[in-house]
Amino acid sequence: MLTKTLFKAQEYEGTKMIARELPMLLTVKQAEDLTGLERKYLAKLADTGKLKVYRTMGNQRRYYKTSILNYFNHGKQ
Repeated sequence: MLTKTLFKAQEYEGTKMIARELPMLLTVKQAEDLTGLERKYLAKLADTGKLKVYRTMGNQRRYYKTSILNYFNHGKQ
């Protein structure tokens, strides 16, 4: 079951957003706001293969929203 924080309305760039309104690929800031986790911990999860990420040409991370939701749905291992 998802934690309540994933669907809690977040203030993001002046607009109320919840998980279903976010794009498929999330910036680090969007992923932080959605999960409540720090960027270092998100990076650690990505580096260990627990979260799927896309790397931009500038080598920035974009987190797959489905990967984040699956991680919370199916338990943290």
